[in-house]
This record gives sequence, structure tokens and C-alpha cells, in this order.
Amino acid sequence: MIDKVVHMMPEALMNECSLIKHEERRVVSVVHTFSPSGEDLGYRITRGRIRSCAQLTYMDAEDIIKKGCLSVCLSDFGDKAKEICEAIVSVNRIAQILRAKRLAGGTRAINLKKIRYERGDDGRSVMVQVQKESLKSNQLIEELALLTNSVAAWEIQKAFPNLALLRRQQPPRADVLSKLVRLCDQEKLQLSSYAQQSLPALLEEVLVSRPDLHPVLQAQCIKKTRIAEYVCTGNEKDTHHFSLNILYYTHMTSPIRRYADIWVHRLLLAAQEENPKIPAGLTPEIMNDIAGDCNVANAAAKTCSAASQSLYMGLHLMDEYGGSSRQMGTVVAVYAASRAVEIVAPQLGVTMRVFCREQAGLARISHHVTNERQLLELGWGYEGREDVDQLGIGSQIEVDVGLNGDNVRLIKITITPPHLRNLISAPSSDHSNEAEPHFEDHAQTEYGLHA
Repeated sequence: MIDKVVHMMPEALMNECSLIKHEERRVVSVVHTFSPSGEDLGYRITRGRIRSCAQLTYMDAEDIIKKGCLSVCLSDFGDKAKEICEAIVSVNRIAQILRAKRLAGGTRAINLKKIRYERGDDGRSVMVQVQKESLKSNQLIEELALLTNSVAAWEIQKAFPNLALLRRQQPPRADVLSKLVRLCDQEKLQLSSYAQQSLPALLEEVLVSRPDLHPVLQAQCIKKTRIAEYVCTGNEKDTHHFSLNILYYTHMTSPIRRYADIWVHRLLLAAQEENPKIPAGLTPEIMNDIAGDCNVANAAAKTCSAASQSLYMGLHLMDEYGGSSRQMGTVVAVYAASRAVEIVAPQLGVTMRVFCREQAGLARISHHVTNERQLLELGWGYEGREDVDQLGIGSQIEVDVGLNGDNVRLIKITITPPHLRNLISAPSSDHSNEAEPHFEDHAQTEYGLHA
């Protein structure tokens, strides 16, 4: 939630397990050895103790990566400054090699901009645009976490093929790439041969050549992409993670905030014994129940987070716009049977289904298909004349995003009647930097940076 953090464990226990500067902590480590060229020479899994000498923010680490030992954030570390700098710079070099190999190996990395809402220093809701490209320091942690999690997954499924707790993401529900290519064809948009075979490349090309169409394609991707889930290998043989393009993947790097990680730690430690034994009382049925409980809790957390974002979006609309904001929206889906369209208002980060029959001032509505494109025709009556809108996927339309009454928890989108419209749609050649809403089960999480 925006204004509150609910920890999985009691705070006292969490603090005992968290990495804190100059405090010794017990750890389970996956220790890798790399050659100077980034070749993975092997790993070992071991219990150990760690005492961090520095606690850095992502921006601190980013500054060190960019400036090396000249970074001002190293000024407080005395003789340790050079050692910290060299460690971060060298590990970042390895992380970038790992990242390049991973992306070349088929990882479906779709990095999108998004909008989130936060509480400002004055207590008011603040809209924040999250940039598409992550920092090198974020990528460093992400690559090490992905590598560690994949090693843990391999080890536990090898030792306990019917008990491993893995993270799976199934492919999209339909052939989304071919549908998006066909949509681009309908829009007379020429794609390279590479973009026609790669979803990330397609989105990148569309962002450059037709930024007005990009929210449409993104929305289609989100609608068709399946959410990652925990599974027990004793009940599910298909364990492939679609986005990461890896057969075995799990979570083990955040045991103080994810219950699944605790079980993965237990299995991983048991797997390191000379004769691995299943933890007492654990069966595939029990592990399957644990996976299901983790999925339910994860879904509940996402729902709570989305509700918190919606609340602060409502507060933002109230504080900044008096409860309603006129926006240019883009139609991302057409529902002929219910005479509805799904509209995204990218500048505010909101996507919502709009039922055309409920729009004030609408005199008639009809549905037809033109060149394989579903269209809703809206006829507006005003002072004896009729104005007509034809809405299909990709159509831009002026909308009002506002509160439903005075309830800041309920937000609605309404289509602005033609005689009240005053916004001008951005031309298709405008390479805009509008942020877009994005909800994804991302492999990257928030980790503290310690040296």
C-alpha cells in the first residue's frame, strides 16, 4: 500500500533477519565464480555469516557505477571506499554480461513505462511517472537475483522432483503476436521482419513510429499475458516460465517478505546434505496446498495494492482537477455484444470499460465490421443536429476521467459529447513520452544494496 507497509513477519524478527550495516547476520549463499569475460565457472551453496560495511540506496550505487571512486557517496567510508567502489563496478560489469546473454537467449523482456501514485511530503497525492529504462543498479540486483533463484530451482527439483516449489508462468492465452501484427497491418504500419517475430521488438518499433497505437498494443499484451504462479512439481509437470524463458525458476532471495522463499530455503538446505531427505511430514499434497496459499496471498496483495493506487488516484483527481480531468483516451478493445469499449487514459494511468448506452447525450448506437475491424458507431444529438463517432481499436476520443460522485474510491471514464470537446489529438508522428499503465508480475523486486 502507498501509506502503509504490512510485514509478513513481526518487526522484531524481521530486523533480526535483515541486513543492517555493521551487524552480523546468518545467510544461505549461492556463491558464483566468474572469469574476467563473464563466463560462469561454477557455484557452491553454503551457510555463512555476513557483516555489511555499507548500506547504499540504488541511486548511491548508480552514482558509483557512473563515476567510480569519484562518487561523493563514498566520502563517508574512508579506507573502505576504494574496495566498495571496485566491488560494485566489477559486479555490475558481470551483471551486464549476464543480462546481455539472458536477453539474447530468448527472455521476453517488455519494459514499459507506468504511472503510480505516492504520498507527497505535504500529505497530498502525487503522480509519479516511472521511466521505462531501469537503472544499472536495479539491473545489477535483478540479474543476481534471477541467477540465484534459477540455481535454487534447479537444485531443489533435482533433489526432490515431486516436492519442489517453483514459479511458473504459462504462455499467453492466444497467439497475441500474430494478432498484434495483423492489427498493425490494418493500421498500414510497416514492421520489420524481426518485429513480426518478437513481441518486445514489435512494441519498440510501434513506440517510435506510431506512439498513438502503442497503448493499444500494450493493453492487448496485458490482457493476454498470464500471471506467474507457484506450483508444486508433484502436481504440475509444466514448470516453464514464459517471460524468463527458463524451465525451472523459483523465489528464494527475499525470505523475510515472501513465505514461499522460506520453504525454498528449507528444501535447498535439505538438498545440500550428502543424502538429501525430505523434510519431516512434507508431502506433495501439502506442498501443493502451500503453493495455492501463496498464490491466494499474492493475488490479495496485488488487489490491495491496486485499490491503494486507485484511492490515491482519486485523491489526485480531487486535489489537482477538482474531481474530473479532460483527457485524450485511446480505445484498446471493442465489445460488440454489450456495446462497450475499453479506453485507456495514459496520462493518468487508468484503463476502464465504458458502456456506450450509459453516455449522456447519445441518441443511437450501432455495430458494424469494416475491413475486419470491429466498430461501434455513436450518434450524438445536440440542438437538432447529429455528430457521429466511429470507435474501433486504436481510435482516439476525448474523455472525462473523474470521481463517481464524491467518492474518491470510485473512478469512472465517460466519453465527452462532441459539442463539449476542446482537446486536439496528438498527431501520429509525435513521439510522445506519455506514461502508460502497466501491471506485471516482474522478476525484479526491491532489494537493499549492501557491500
